[in-house]
Parts: sequence; C-alpha cells; structure tokens
Amino acid sequence: MSRSSHPPASLPERLDAVLTGLRRFWQRPAARAHFDARLDRGLEPRDYRTLRVIGERGGCSVSAVARDLVLDQSTASRLVDRVVNRGYVARNVDDEDRRRSTLQLTEQGEAALAQLVDARRSLLRQLIADWPEEDVTRLVELLERLDDASRSAEPHQAQTSKPHTPEAHAPEAHAPEAHTPGAHTPEAQTSEEASHGLR
Repeated sequence: MSRSSHPPASLPERLDAVLTGLRRFWQRPAARAHFDARLDRGLEPRDYRTLRVIGERGGCSVSAVARDLVLDQSTASRLVDRVVNRGYVARNVDDEDRRRSTLQLTEQGEAALAQLVDARRSLLRQLIADWPEEDVTRLVELLERLDDASRSAEPHQAQTSKPHTPEAHAPEAHAPEAHTPGAHTPEAQTSEEASHGLR
C-alpha cells in the first residue's frame, strides 16, 4: 500500500513520528560521521550522558546521576566509576561526612563535554542554515512548550514507572552525544538511546 493510500494520520500520530525520527537522526550516517570527526573516541554515548548530568548539575552524587538518567543505583555507580577511572570525573569526599562524595568534572571531562555541545550545535546550525529566522524562533518556542508540558506530567508518571535496569533494554547498537542543542543509560541500551546526540 502506498503512503498516499493510507488514511490521514492524526496530529498525535504525526507528532510521534516526527519525534521518533528526530531521535533517530543522531544515528544516521551523516550525523555519525560528523560526531566521529569531532568527539573523543575513548568515550561512549553512555559516558557522555554521565558527563552531561554531572556538568549540568555543577557537581552531584551518584544518586543524582541515577535519578537523572532513570537508572538503578548499581548501574549508575558503574557508569560513574568508568568516567572516574578514565580521568573525566573527580570524586571528592565530603570533609564532614566521609561516607558522602561529590562528583565534579575534571578539565578533561569539561573539554569532552564542550566538544559534544559544539558538535551538536554545529550540526543543528547546518540543518537550519537556510531557514528564515522567524521559523527557527517559532520552532524553538513550540518545542520548549512541548518540553514544559512533558515535565509537568513527570510527577504522575513517577508513581507508575521504575528506574531502568540493564535487563530492561534491548542490546546496545553502537552509534556516534561517542562516535543533546542545548541545555545525557545503562550498559545495555536501545539503538535510539545509543546515539551520540544523546538526550
């Protein structure tokens, strides 16, 4: 059956298709080549997501990483250990409570995260290079509105959802956020989550 013979899609169906396609965009060959040429090949997508959480928070605990990435504590600990051992993150022990520690990006971690942000934004600039500025402005405003709506639904969703565990995902398909314009999964991920573009 040809596309034209399908019944017209509803607006929620069209929105779902667009958002799914945009997630997959970061995995497409052109996007992967773009990231491969600019990012630290020693880091994987999950590493960049971990760095992004720590960088955005300006220092945080492993528990905060677990919450932001929707992971169980043990999986988040493994991801944090990985970037700590590679020199991208420092674990600073609290002087008043030796059982607590704060995670901070090292200079190496900050540089890697900055590379990611620059790579994402340069690719997006290429995509909208021929767009009228008013179209880009309107697109950003509508996406921000959608993001606000999705965040307002989180308290309700949190009551019925559980943190992801490695067993809950399909095997990871490696893609170039190591090989999110803007404002960062367990060791086994879906192919969409494994993109360099990150969330």
